[in-house]
Amino acid sequence: MKIEIFDDWFSIGHLFLGGFAVLTPIAFIIYICYQFTEFCFKNRGKRKEEKVANFLGDICEFLIGLAFFYLMLRTII
Repeated sequence: MKIEIFDDWFSIGHLFLGGFAVLTPIAFIIYICYQFTEFCFKNRGKRKEEKVANFLGDICEFLIGLAFFYLMLRTII
């Protein structure tokens, strides 16, 4: 399965949320719970609004932002 990373403009927000999660770890838990519930509610019924590839891509974007900002923070300090 192909994971779609940076598929829309909200992807930039996922990166910055990952950077914010470096400073406040509770943001990581909130983000994962939000993405999971969003995926479940959007895919109820016959209309499938979000593909699994997009869901996994959003989580990968968040983790890329988390890793990038953590690396930047460790390099500066």
